[in-house]
Amino acid sequence: MANIAVNWTTSRLPVMLNFKALIILLTNASKCLPLSLCLLCILSAAASLFVTFEAGCIGDVKGGALGNPARALELENISLLFLLLSASVGGMAIGLITRSIHRVAKGVACGLLIFSGGWMAGMQFEIWGFASCFKS
Repeated sequence: MANIAVNWTTSRLPVMLNFKALIILLTNASKCLPLSLCLLCILSAAASLFVTFEAGCIGDVKGGALGNPARALELENISLLFLLLSASVGGMAIGLITRSIHRVAKGVACGLLIFSGGWMAGMQFEIWGFASCFKS
């Protein structure tokens, strides 16, 4: 048998194989990427609402008379990070799902809607947390 040596630095075969594998990976990922982003959006929104409820349960941020308001503010900052993640990921998911020329505008609009809705829901969850933990 003859010993055949292949010079991998000058051969185009590995580059072509890697490029084809990348195309296949991106083609298959584009179908499940928006769904994965939607799932991440829902999970981060749920985490944001949970942390906001806990912040309301720990202390009264508005008046500062009950509980530990400093710790409650720390939890609200953490909740805001989850809410920003949810809004940005949700906007990206909508931008990837739509096939029109205005996909960026639709993604930004959806992200702003998610953020404002999450902000309002967060305030309600904080009130519920405060009411459940500080019953008079």
